[in-house]
Amino acid sequence: MRGRLFDDRDGPDSPPVAIVNQALVDRDFPNVDPLGKRFHTGDTTFATIVGVVSDMKNVGPERPPHPQVYRSYRQFNPGATSFPIIVRARGAPAALANAVTAAVLSVDPAAAVSAVMPMRHVMEGSVARPRFYLVLLGVFAGVALILALAGLYGVMSYAVAQRTREIGIRSALGSTPSQVVNLVMRQGMGLVATGTIVGLLGAFALTRLLGSLLYGVSPLDILTWLIVTALLTCAAAAATFLPARRASSVEPLVAIRTD
Repeated sequence: MRGRLFDDRDGPDSPPVAIVNQALVDRDFPNVDPLGKRFHTGDTTFATIVGVVSDMKNVGPERPPHPQVYRSYRQFNPGATSFPIIVRARGAPAALANAVTAAVLSVDPAAAVSAVMPMRHVMEGSVARPRFYLVLLGVFAGVALILALAGLYGVMSYAVAQRTREIGIRSALGSTPSQVVNLVMRQGMGLVATGTIVGLLGAFALTRLLGSLLYGVSPLDILTWLIVTALLTCAAAAATFLPARRASSVEPLVAIRTD
């Protein structure tokens, strides 16, 4: 973004230099040109900033980028015996694994090359734990939705079945089956509407607990809310309509005698 990258000038006998990311510049050098600034490196030396690079999410995609400092391996070697090498490739990355390994061994025959994998696998590994939690949460949510649909259907069917005698009396007094069904549907869906509003308000209050588990999607995802609300409303409508339709088709005298 600014300055330069490491080159042959940055040898072990040259003055220590460093490259920083934009997050560090925003934190430590706001409204100031960071190039040429020096900072303490943790021992008796200071490093000079020679370049600024864009932010990278090295701690996972769900977290904001952290301030980072890059040092030249020729100038700063903390005793590490291994380090990652990233190769940009076109096409299938796995097809280049042997060629990359051969290139590394041509530089150092004693080097051990291990854990060769596409960047896609690295990304999947970085989100493996939150993905497992979300899959588990999704399974529980699906089971809860099925139980809610079944329970809603059962409760509404039972409530309508309890009105069989009332429906018989209305039919005996001249109400048509469609009038009876419409009456029961209006009353039943009124209860459903009230329950939906109360449930949505309670759900909105609890969505903040899911914010830390989600990445790339808002807890208030409109499409999800609409789908779940539509499923529950359809189940409630079916639970109200089907028993009411059956009850309205029963002979009035039989319905009146029903306990």
